[in-house]
Amino acid sequence: MERVRFWLLSTVICFTITNSLHALNSFVVPQVKTFYKHNYQASNRNWSIAHSKDGYLYIGNNSGLLCFDGYNWKTYTLPRYSKVRSVFVSSSDKVFTGSSEGIGYWSRSVADSLVYHSLNNKVPNGILGNKEIWRIFEMSNGHIIFQGFNLLLKFDGTQISEIQHETAPHLLVEFSSKLFSSSYGGKILELTNYGLINYVSSPLLSDVRITSMLPFKGKSALITSLKNGLYLTDNDKVERWNCEANEILKKAGINCAVYHNGYYYIGTVHSGIYILNEQGQIQYNINSENYLQDNTIQSLSFDKNNRLWFTMSVGLGYLELNTPISFIIDHKRKIGAIHDVAYFNNKLYLATNKGVFVKPHFKGDVLSSFDDFKPITTLKGLAWSLKLANNQLLCGHNNGTFLINKEDQITKISTIAGGRSFHELMVDGKLFLVQTSYKQLVVFEDSPIKGWQYKSVIEGFDDPTMKVTIDYKNQIWVLNNNQQELFRLRLQNNMKVPYRYNMYDDKNGLPNESKIQLFDYKKRVIITSTKGTYTYDELNDSIVSYNKLNGYLKRFQNSKKIFQYRKDIFWLLKEREIALIQFKSKESKTLVNYSFNEPFVSLVENYENIVNLPNLGTVICLENGLGIVNDKNLGEVSDNNNVYPLKVKLKYNLRDKEFLNIVEANSEINFPYKYENLTLDVASLSSPGKKLTTNCVIKGKQDSLFISQTVQQILIPKLKSGKYQIKILAKDSWGNSIQPYLLTINVLKPFWLSAQFIGLVFVLSIILIIFVAIRFSKNIQSVIHSKEYKKEIAILQNGAQTEVFEEEKRDMQQVISSQNNHIATEALNNIRNKEVLNTIMSELKAQKEKLGARYPDKYYSKIVDLIQSNIHTEDDWKVFEDHFDKANGMFVARLKKEFPNLTSRDVRLCAYLKMNLSSKEIAPLLGISERSVEVHRYRMRKKMDFPADINLADFMISF
Repeated sequence: MERVRFWLLSTVICFTITNSLHALNSFVVPQVKTFYKHNYQASNRNWSIAHSKDGYLYIGNNSGLLCFDGYNWKTYTLPRYSKVRSVFVSSSDKVFTGSSEGIGYWSRSVADSLVYHSLNNKVPNGILGNKEIWRIFEMSNGHIIFQGFNLLLKFDGTQISEIQHETAPHLLVEFSSKLFSSSYGGKILELTNYGLINYVSSPLLSDVRITSMLPFKGKSALITSLKNGLYLTDNDKVERWNCEANEILKKAGINCAVYHNGYYYIGTVHSGIYILNEQGQIQYNINSENYLQDNTIQSLSFDKNNRLWFTMSVGLGYLELNTPISFIIDHKRKIGAIHDVAYFNNKLYLATNKGVFVKPHFKGDVLSSFDDFKPITTLKGLAWSLKLANNQLLCGHNNGTFLINKEDQITKISTIAGGRSFHELMVDGKLFLVQTSYKQLVVFEDSPIKGWQYKSVIEGFDDPTMKVTIDYKNQIWVLNNNQQELFRLRLQNNMKVPYRYNMYDDKNGLPNESKIQLFDYKKRVIITSTKGTYTYDELNDSIVSYNKLNGYLKRFQNSKKIFQYRKDIFWLLKEREIALIQFKSKESKTLVNYSFNEPFVSLVENYENIVNLPNLGTVICLENGLGIVNDKNLGEVSDNNNVYPLKVKLKYNLRDKEFLNIVEANSEINFPYKYENLTLDVASLSSPGKKLTTNCVIKGKQDSLFISQTVQQILIPKLKSGKYQIKILAKDSWGNSIQPYLLTINVLKPFWLSAQFIGLVFVLSIILIIFVAIRFSKNIQSVIHSKEYKKEIAILQNGAQTEVFEEEKRDMQQVISSQNNHIATEALNNIRNKEVLNTIMSELKAQKEKLGARYPDKYYSKIVDLIQSNIHTEDDWKVFEDHFDKANGMFVARLKKEFPNLTSRDVRLCAYLKMNLSSKEIAPLLGISERSVEVHRYRMRKKMDFPADINLADFMISF
């Protein structure tokens, strides 16, 4: 027992030494991010939280087990839809849960879905019953401990056994890798491999239910209790910690607590989260009056990025600690949009659209809310600017300009409305202030007796859109946005009339934009624009691109505004983004980079302002609060923040079905050519619940794409067949780079674009043409031989061969008839070939229209040219008709004379019947179906008024 106490004391001392430097630093208000049921689509109530090594967050919820990857939420239900009270991730990254349904663990499938495995069958009969499991822990030997009320179970990986105890312990807490619990009789018990043993006992702990044990300097531990506040233990002694916060915490009720870097974070039953320093002083309280919807905190847990996660009866969230910027939000909306800030006479002043507000503020004080700010009655209304000059505070207001003394007494020193900004001008060693207003440029002079007083109005400048800066030569630069003109001027001694000025417009190099701004960089005039920064070229008396500064600024060269922070360190403002950049001799480095993507944090549009306050730091003016720059947390933005890598889900559609793949980095995947709607869902717990800035680079042999966006679903355009390298670069909300994600995808070629398919189509087309030509040639020859045989019989019967002249004449006619038959056959073949080629051509055109660019033009054109070269341009039917008539005793002419009501299509059908062709053979020649040929024959019989016993084909053959 003494060894245990000595070990615990040593651990606490080491903890104290490690964190002593943190405790000396001033407190930084944490940033709060919350999630509610409309975000994660499950029950309001969340009980416990756990973190896995592979970048997932698990939450025990009334609806089941919630899983969060930083962007996507998913709920997994138990078989009987029970509440998940406890969740724990073991050292082997196995997810255990406990509920009224029993105990079990979850495994992740290939499809990125969790599958539940019950362990109830390993529990001895009758022990579990309907008891709920409220706590899960892992001991040093790897055994898993499940705890319910009056129940302790141990799982050794194979079997589950009950841990016997004389008196039922309260719920266990973990401290220095050991498990402790309060018990009846004022005892604190330790759970060892051998069971429960007594650690310490005291009458003070009677009827006390401990909720946590934490390190405490000079003591063994700090003990928090549910209803009795705080205790300290030192060896065998237990005492109350009567600190400033103790009575408040007694009333609030302590559910859980953790320690980190010199501060205690205490989750309560009734009052949210309290943050205490090591002296027991309350630094901050996060509750339903500022960030939370509920004050009951169920659990607290740190992740690998030192974010403090908490679960509530209504929702969950996390605290982001030690951030470069702390945002103090005016949740009650009493202050308004803040335009300017000043520190004067140990007071903090705010100029807002509702007036000027003030509160006492001493060096070292922590600004955590706007509750103590009081309005200055005289200055109600729209206040634009504050200026501390010669130990006097001036205020530019909608109603004029006012002087504020140390007692907050107000003196009006100018009636010119709308004092927007003040600029210091040195003339012969004396300080003047030049003020922009709604319509004029005003000069103020400091009087030894009365202080700052109105001096004059600069003549010739009466436009409300003027911007002013003053360079190292004390020349006044005035920018008129309406007229797109820039003036450089010096004033006469009366500070009223310019005795010299120059004007510059787009002809002199001034960017022709309506929203250009005017600033100074090391007392050198700077013009900002969407095309980059510009400056004055004194040698050529013109405005030129400031290439050196643009090289430093890189992607921030088109910044909207520039503010100096320190020597060679500047704040840059873009649309909804700020950056703090340090310029070195040959390069620059980014110290802070933040994007305003949260709905409750935003800059004052068109009136953005960053103010350096002596001895207090830098503040950023917001629509509903302030951003406080924490100097101690400033450091170069990390280019290798690999704590939580990117997780990428690849989704696409194929034949109206959606496919989902969880793709590991540096892997390769094949894609079917017909895929559609390829998207990459990008997530990381590096910036949970906040937008990542992603750049997606896609490189192929022929095509390259670059996609930059602040949404975490990247839509990839349709890619041609081939291999592509995809590289995803992402940054978290503070500009820290996340480990790049690399993926290779191979889009396969479609079968119809393969060389094999195109060759097959070509060969089949040629074979089909040859087959048709041979078929029709045989049919024509058969008809011709039949006619010749009939003619020979007729000649023999008539005895026409007695004369030599008649024989020679007949021979000549036979030669002519044979030639006509041959020509008619060729014409018929040409008709048939043309019909077939036209059919193929129509099909090719239909395929080309459907496939578009996916059917390469070079292949399509090759086949089209081949077909067209075999299509005759002459009228093949006319040739066929002429020679068919000559070979068949003017059949067509006689037919038209006998039946004048026949159409040309009827005549063609009769000719084909004369050739003894079947309906099946005639159908492709007429371009109709076999059934349509039969219908055509029926209609012709009616048109020719043939009786039913006459066969139409026989009639045509004998006609």
